[in-house]
Amino acid sequence: MTFLGTDQILFTERNGKILLLDPESGMVSYISGAPKVMYAGQGGLLDVATPPGYTEGDWIYFTYSKKLQGKGVTALVRAKLIGKHLVEFQDLLITRSASNTSRHFGSRITFDDEGHLYFSVGDRGVRTNAQDLSTHAGSIIRLALNGSVPEDNPFFQKDGILPEIWSYGHRNPQGIFFDIIQQRLWSIEHGPRGGDEINLILPGRNYGWPIISYGKEYWGPVQVGEGTEKEGMEQ
Repeated sequence: MTFLGTDQILFTERNGKILLLDPESGMVSYISGAPKVMYAGQGGLLDVATPPGYTEGDWIYFTYSKKLQGKGVTALVRAKLIGKHLVEFQDLLITRSASNTSRHFGSRITFDDEGHLYFSVGDRGVRTNAQDLSTHAGSIIRLALNGSVPEDNPFFQKDGILPEIWSYGHRNPQGIFFDIIQQRLWSIEHGPRGGDEINLILPGRNYGWPIISYGKEYWGPVQVGEGTEKEGMEQ
């Protein structure tokens, strides 16, 4: 959910519905114009967020699972809310994260105070994705608000690496927050059993999944990966 000014809350439901709540009256209104989502497993209409300084008629940002050639991907779009209708939809990034699974979409959005947007993409249920810089799966992405790639991104114009990637080696970051006071980006990662993490996100760093982890397999008491630390990887 996100606040529109001080008196309205916009929130999404995974089945694709967008609603507007007036907290004072308790009235809930349906918003038309939502994107067509792939509603399956953990997928659907996911996050909604507004950048700092949002005023009526400004861009609102959404992530959702999109069906692309029969597979699901995490997508970032933006639109404007006019009355009770979303208009001027723009696809900002249809990530390279296609998978036959319907899990680990990531999807959380946050903003810094210098005109950048960050959002997470889970490994899409394919662990090796998180160490593969030719896919967005298993990464945190940084873009300008219009969807362009900032030239100071760590992998900008690096051969064979997607330039939108800010950090990688993630399983499924389902919380992300930019601390404007300290100028720090934090993520909360949904790990394997007993392996959830809170990470300070630094540009270009590898957060280790699935090579290092604090968690165990869901199907048994088996440690995931090689241990909890390795040179060149963050904990």
